[in-house]
Amino acid sequence: MTIEFRTDGLKEEMAKIHKLGATFDAELLAELKDFGMEWRDDVRANTHVITGQLRRSSNLVPPEKSGSVFSVGISNNTEYAEHYEYGHRQQPGRYVPALGKRLKASYVKGQYTFRTARQRALVRLPKALRAAVNRAEAKMNG
Repeated sequence: MTIEFRTDGLKEEMAKIHKLGATFDAELLAELKDFGMEWRDDVRANTHVITGQLRRSSNLVPPEKSGSVFSVGISNNTEYAEHYEYGHRQQPGRYVPALGKRLKASYVKGQYTFRTARQRALVRLPKALRAAVNRAEAKMNG
């Protein structure tokens, strides 16, 4: 069984519906960019500093839409970022010129800076998305 209906005379409403999708997408992407920058700043603020390289290398992966999925991220391509985050083994007694001392522990626990910043960001996400939806609705109604 099928139901058929005609949309004659509804061209303006249909145009609004199509425009609505683009407006929502634009507002969500803009909000995700701001959200991502706050997330990146949180990671940078909570990264321990020796040389500053790890902190400076934390960057925003710009928000994008793929199908119906929106994404935003933080990246860090520093060679030792993963070791800093998750921990690493080391050889006690080995001298490290960059630190100016010998290593004492056989294992260094991870700092989990990225993970905890992500958890804090996820708490703020619903409020950020609601703000984007409200702005999109205001644009459509205004």
